[in-house]
Amino acid sequence: MSQSKVAVNQINIVAKNFDATLRFYRMFGLETPEPMDQPPGALHAPARMENGVLLEIDNEYLASFYNAGVRSKEGAAEQSLRS
Repeated sequence: MSQSKVAVNQINIVAKNFDATLRFYRMFGLETPEPMDQPPGALHAPARMENGVLLEIDNEYLASFYNAGVRSKEGAAEQSLRS
């Protein structure tokens, strides 16, 4: 029986300081387009690295929609939308 090798094809980073994180990776040559900002307040920057791995950088606001760990503050995403 042969064993399958695990391959990483995507890395997601949730950045507390989105702009600084984006500058950091760009400083090392990662080519990223200007961030997508939909819905308003959400920031997302995808980049395909040379080895084919997709690196996606999101701000905490966007991550709060899809990651329960980021929503540790009760109702953070909903409260921000109402403000």
